[in-house]
Amino acid sequence: MKNFIFENAKANHQMNEAWMEEYNNKQQAEQELIESEHERLYNLKDRRQKLRDVFAEYKIFVEDTLFQYVIEDLMSVALDESEMDDVDKAIKSNLVKQYIKENGHAQNILLRGAGKTYVIDTIRDVIKEAEDEIVDKADPESPETLSIDKEDIAKVMDKLNNEENFDDVKQAIAVRVTSAEDAFINSNRAEKEAMQEIIQQAQDKIDKANASEDMDDATKEAIAQEAARVSKRKMTALRENKKRSIFDEMVHRFAESCMKKEGLAANYLTESGKLNSDRVVMTVKTMYTLMEALQTTKFEIIDDKYIEDVLKSM
Repeated sequence: MKNFIFENAKANHQMNEAWMEEYNNKQQAEQELIESEHERLYNLKDRRQKLRDVFAEYKIFVEDTLFQYVIEDLMSVALDESEMDDVDKAIKSNLVKQYIKENGHAQNILLRGAGKTYVIDTIRDVIKEAEDEIVDKADPESPETLSIDKEDIAKVMDKLNNEENFDDVKQAIAVRVTSAEDAFINSNRAEKEAMQEIIQQAQDKIDKANASEDMDDATKEAIAQEAARVSKRKMTALRENKKRSIFDEMVHRFAESCMKKEGLAANYLTESGKLNSDRVVMTVKTMYTLMEALQTTKFEIIDDKYIEDVLKSM
């Protein structure tokens, strides 16, 4: 009887263990299923959030890109692309992109300028309309659709260029840039002529001394050294006391930076280490044109402080 009870208890214990194991397995399976579902929902939520973030960035990208093309078009009459190589063109685009990014993107720049001028309001309206059309064609769930067709950009430019005021602004920018560049060229020419005159005066003194039969070689050498010293002092004074225009000062400072900063050497120094003056002037002209575009449209107030900040950054 005792053995029966013992065996029965043992069987019940084994049954309980088997039931508990099965129960625990079911509980574990259910827990794993719940955790898996939680992970799936989290991943889905995370993916949706990432898609929302990407789509929000896409909207900014669309507006920034359209605004970039607008600014570059405002600069187009002043800057003849036939005179620019691929490096010059890339520098122009990068300067415009940098301005847009550093000033809070196109949306903030356009919002800040709202109501200032008819041109700004027109640009803002055309870009907003185009942005809505472009974004509406994109699928937030499909990142591969987040792009901009060239035709959409062309439509924006066609609309703006059909505005008489828009073309007037482009012409005004070009006139101001041409005037600044011509003044720089004329000033440089005058400086070179003055330098040449100083050199010639020194050479005349040396030639006169060398032609004299009453002077010994030591005296002639002393006169030559003094003439060279005076010539050098006059040329230094001419450079340092020169009253430079904004364009001229930008060229002067940027040229110095190109010679000192390694990062600029690749584009602005020749293989022999000499300054590529043409590229320096073209880059400065591009920077100056951007400043005139921003000032003429009233996107920015280009005052003394603004100009000094630009010069300090060079």
